[in-house]
Amino acid sequence: MNQINDIKIELIPTLITLLDTLSVTETAKKLGVTQSAISHSLKKLRHQLKDEIVIREGHHLLPTAKAEKIYPSLKRWMSELDYIIDATDFDPKTSKRNFYIATSDIIEQMFMAKIISQLKTEAPQIGIRLVRWNLEKIPSQLLSSEIDGAIGVRSFDNPNLMQRVLYKEVFICAARKGHPIFKTKKDLESFLSYPHTMTSSGDRVKGVVDSALEKINRTRNLTHTVANFSSAPFILENSDCILTAPSRFLHFCSQRHSIKTFDPPLDLPNYDVKLIWSKRTQKDQASEWLRDFFYRVLR
Repeated sequence: MNQINDIKIELIPTLITLLDTLSVTETAKKLGVTQSAISHSLKKLRHQLKDEIVIREGHHLLPTAKAEKIYPSLKRWMSELDYIIDATDFDPKTSKRNFYIATSDIIEQMFMAKIISQLKTEAPQIGIRLVRWNLEKIPSQLLSSEIDGAIGVRSFDNPNLMQRVLYKEVFICAARKGHPIFKTKKDLESFLSYPHTMTSSGDRVKGVVDSALEKINRTRNLTHTVANFSSAPFILENSDCILTAPSRFLHFCSQRHSIKTFDPPLDLPNYDVKLIWSKRTQKDQASEWLRDFFYRVLR
């Protein structure tokens, strides 16, 4: 028999949460049990799967090759089970369903605390599981119910995917408080005289600023790129770098870091942040509630 079928059903939430968090402590918190209970369940899982599942590397846990292989299937299975349970009579106040949403770290930083706070009122037992945005995998993840939705700026040319604009966004700039640019005219020449940083996933080394500058035959001194938005404010606080990023994110950071915002001295495109879901869940009560919830909270 397939080894996934041999796992005791009561251990599956533990396995999924452990692979979500890669932390025994966080798994215990999320499931509301003790760390020793998680360790005991992990011992059972290792015996049933004949695999270590996670291994320790320094202060971190890493999934084994087998764990990485079965993880998507288990999540799809749990998602389908949640769908079956909630499909006929979904009540957010009593539902214990977990919704899996793919998004970026910028959305997670800005909105996750607000989402959790609002859930306490509307749906106290519902869980939101954020997973990393992977552009290539989003369509298959949605269509297979591995995830319930995705929040991002990209559109997908697929007739089985639906989308709704959550909010419109513009780009602004930021630098540390006391930066010399705030003592001069913030024109293009001043803007280009300082080093710049930007967020970039993969090998992308050109952002919206670079594309706009190309149109007027200009370039900037892009000295740093970072993989996540979370590190950008710390770079600004400790350098003369300028960051151009979405306005909501920079206003959010300016309340928590020693940085100030200003308008960019060149025309940059606006864009929409969208919620994307599978057409097969269009009339599903739980999915309808989820879409309305995110629309109200994120807009």
